[in-house]
Amino acid sequence: MSDWSESCSVQVTDLIVAGHHHEIAGVDTVMITPAEGTAAYYVLSGTTLQRDIAEGEIISVDDVDGIDGRVLELNQAVQEV
Repeated sequence: MSDWSESCSVQVTDLIVAGHHHEIAGVDTVMITPAEGTAAYYVLSGTTLQRDIAEGEIISVDDVDGIDGRVLELNQAVQEV
């Protein structure tokens, strides 16, 4: 395994929201100004990461596969507000 992979907080995996606090294992939530391509937390549930994500890196919609089309449309609409 490369040094880069060892420093990742989330490796390629399925992302599932679970538990009372609606957590995704290995993913921390942050409040940021919406920007094109960023994935809101609720968009990630039920998706699969396509690459390793380094600690502190923001997950984009291009980093995951399996986003529900309707949810993606809502995510994009929020970014335009």
